[in-house]
Amino acid sequence: MGPLSNPLDQRLLDKTLHLFKRNGLDLPRDQQKLFHEIQLKITELENKFIQNINESVVTLSFTLSELDGCSQNFINGLAKKIEKDAEGREQTKYIVNLKPPELKSLLQNAHMESTRKTVLTASHSRCKNENLPLFKEILKTRQQLAQLLHYDNHANFMLSQNMCKNLENANQFLYSILNPLKPMLHQELEKLLEIKKKTCEKNHWPFDQKLHLWDIGYYEQIMKDEEYSVDDKKISCYFPVEKVIDGILELYQEILHLKFERVETELWHKDVMMFAVYDNHSIPEGQKGENIGFMILDIFPRDGKYSHQCVMPLAPSYVDDKNQQNIPVVVIIGNLTKSTKDSVSLLKHSEVITFFHEFGHVMHALCTKSKYSRFSWSWTAIPYPVGIEMDALEVPSQMFENWIWDSKVLKRLSCHYETKEKLPDELITAICKTRHINDAYKYSRQIFMSLFDLKVHSNIDVETISEVWETMQKEYTSIETIPNTAFLCSWYHLSMGYDAGYYSYLWSEVYSHDLYTKFAESTRGGCLDTDLGYDYRKKILEPGANEDFVVLMENFLGRPPSNKAFLKYLNINQ
Repeated sequence: MGPLSNPLDQRLLDKTLHLFKRNGLDLPRDQQKLFHEIQLKITELENKFIQNINESVVTLSFTLSELDGCSQNFINGLAKKIEKDAEGREQTKYIVNLKPPELKSLLQNAHMESTRKTVLTASHSRCKNENLPLFKEILKTRQQLAQLLHYDNHANFMLSQNMCKNLENANQFLYSILNPLKPMLHQELEKLLEIKKKTCEKNHWPFDQKLHLWDIGYYEQIMKDEEYSVDDKKISCYFPVEKVIDGILELYQEILHLKFERVETELWHKDVMMFAVYDNHSIPEGQKGENIGFMILDIFPRDGKYSHQCVMPLAPSYVDDKNQQNIPVVVIIGNLTKSTKDSVSLLKHSEVITFFHEFGHVMHALCTKSKYSRFSWSWTAIPYPVGIEMDALEVPSQMFENWIWDSKVLKRLSCHYETKEKLPDELITAICKTRHINDAYKYSRQIFMSLFDLKVHSNIDVETISEVWETMQKEYTSIETIPNTAFLCSWYHLSMGYDAGYYSYLWSEVYSHDLYTKFAESTRGGCLDTDLGYDYRKKILEPGANEDFVVLMENFLGRPPSNKAFLKYLNINQ
């Protein structure tokens, strides 16, 4: 059978046949049975690994003095119990759990090093006894499945369907960022160590001349307070939630040549809103263009609701058997506090970024125009097979994040909830300076974890993985692992579809900066260049997975993508 006349039909056929092969359909009958047995075993092991993490409840208790440095609001929110000390005297203990908000607050603010060490050691020891043997078995079983499908290792099996394509490309990409970061990392850690030394001398604390994992967040916070003078509470006064949401919707309409119109209809809760989305390119004022989709905003919390922020497709873009284009429907789920008549809900700058990013996914979903639903935008926990590549899905939204660091955009989105003034220039400058705090350490740690993920999925001796983690962490971040811990045992990603895929977070960020260069270099308004925004919509968002994402980037950029823009963003000379 020769190639099909329609390239999109041929693409669907090729992708579907590849998917069939990945699921063992071209194996002999006896091996197909083995394939399904191995696949079932992997699923059971992964589910158990995740279940252990979800069911893990670790609490610690501290005296008030051990929580010195933490805010009164934080302490007031902790449960208490009465215990007797070593001498039989009653004392009040405050109970903390290891959930991210409390963990972050303790690591950033607790003055006592022993408190921070205890907390982080407990966090990095979660599920060690249960999940370390499970993870080793998962690795062995994944390797067995990859070899059955004629791949040399699980990493190449997973990467074959991504932009990255193979293990060699993934490693090369990561080292191309890691190596230029090394001098910068050394400078950052030296600076933190000097801050630690001065802080210890000032408070008459012992100084051991080393930075530990439990030191990073604490001394970084001191540096931020002393050198950047960013008052998050003061800044949030300029971001009342309703004003921000209205401003973000207005901005996306303008940039992408769209029009949003509220639809009054019955939904699952009175706070949920639906909008019809119309093409607004070259449409006379007062008229509406083509209806390209519907978006639903479910952005305020309520009992029993999913507690994280995400975007979910409800209906894809596709052409039906009557040759009619079916338009997409997408919902953005959030948990932003709603203002009341008695209080105004104010957002942190980081929360504005998160909402802007997630709304970028909404735009990607709604602007997609595809013949086949498989090539429509998708995002659940992991992408649809044969759809937009896993390491490409975050690129468009991460590109949009750059808007929330632009002074013109910050002015537009801000409005002091009392004075109605825009965010002043000095606060904008302070916000933007914080963007690069300890970049080298942040990215070096991300690269270390990505390289570890690839390494353990490349057919190594699974009995060595703890030693591999310790060696790689020290080599790539210059910070030692806490003895007798195993962070990887509570690391969700490697059992939730990101196995041999953790690199994709950085991959997406690097290429998002490359795409943004077109806006940054525009002489027609920079990131507010609406002609360029429409070009981005047509060349990046609309095609979905109709073509490989690297082709879409080349079409928009007019050249092959590279990491040069990202290195420039990090102020690394090339």
